Amino acid sequence: MLSPEIQQKFNDQIQREAFASHSYLYMASWCESRNLPGIAGYFYDASEDEREHMLSLYKYLNTQGGFAEVKALGEPRKEFKNVMELLEHTLHLEQTVTKAINELVHDCDKAKEYAPFHFLKEFVLEQEQSENSVLDLIASVKRIGVEERNLYYLDKHFMKMVAAKKQG
Repeated sequence: MLSPEIQQKFNDQIQREAFASHSYLYMASWCESRNLPGIAGYFYDASEDEREHMLSLYKYLNTQGGFAEVKALGEPRKEFKNVMELLEHTLHLEQTVTKAINELVHDCDKAKEYAPFHFLKEFVLEQEQSENSVLDLIASVKRIGVEERNLYYLDKHFMKMVAAKKQG
């Protein structure tokens, strides 16, 4: 059984993952409202990934004798000047989740609760990959540009990336 402190920290992380999922849905809508279905697809997938993380943490906490919960979510950011600003916000969200998951792992280790410590290892690695992926996208957008005439190519780039992820 997890200590009450670790249970609360798991619930805090569940809340962060839920908020990130919710935020990515808004970002997908932002993209679709600008006729960018490829970039929207990326954010729909990102939302689903965060939801899966939330559910994994949720189920783990419940199976370890805790009580998992998601409280009301705050309002995510809804407006962005362009795709670059959207991705910079995405990086900020990922970095926030990374910092929190690292703190949770540290707290589990410090409390000598090693089962949740080991359970969380995959989250640490996934967060590192997520941040690197967003940094790669930012680099691509810098090369392609966010001007209106480049959005078609940028959207196609995202579409290919989403399709490749689904294939393998």
